[in-house]
Parts: sequence; structure tokens; C-alpha cells
Amino acid sequence: MINIRWKILFLIFFMSASSVLASLLMDQKLYQKSKNNIEIEVLKARFANTRTDLIKLKRGLMIKAREFNFQRNPNIIIVKDE
Repeated sequence: MINIRWKILFLIFFMSASSVLASLLMDQKLYQKSKNNIEIEVLKARFANTRTDLIKLKRGLMIKAREFNFQRNPNIIIVKDE
């Protein structure tokens, strides 16, 4: 039969092992969250850049439409393909 000291030792060992495992999993989640936040910032910057390009393009088209007296349809839809 296993001595009470060995039972306590095994209990402490398994508690510490589970604590280390939980800590590693939490670190992995925090790293993934940080990585996702960086990716979101890159996508936001790319979206803002695309939006400014779209505004510039629309402004240029409106100027060209005024030059050609193209006033039938003031709503111009622009589709940008990347």
C-alpha cells in the first residue's frame, strides 16, 4: 500500500503539472490574441488606404463627368478589383 507521504507528493506533482499546463495554454491564447490584433490593425490600415484611393478615383470620375456634361445619372458606382 502506498504511504500517505507518497500520495501527498503525487498530488502536489500533478497539481503543479496542471498549473504549468494551464499557464502555457493561457500564454498561447494571449500570443494568438496579440497576433490577431496586429492583423486587424493591418487590415484597418489597408481598408483606409483603399477607401482613400476610392474617394480619389470617384472625385476624378466626377470631374471627368462634369467635363463631358454627363449629368443623366449622378450616382456612379465604382468597383475596384484587387
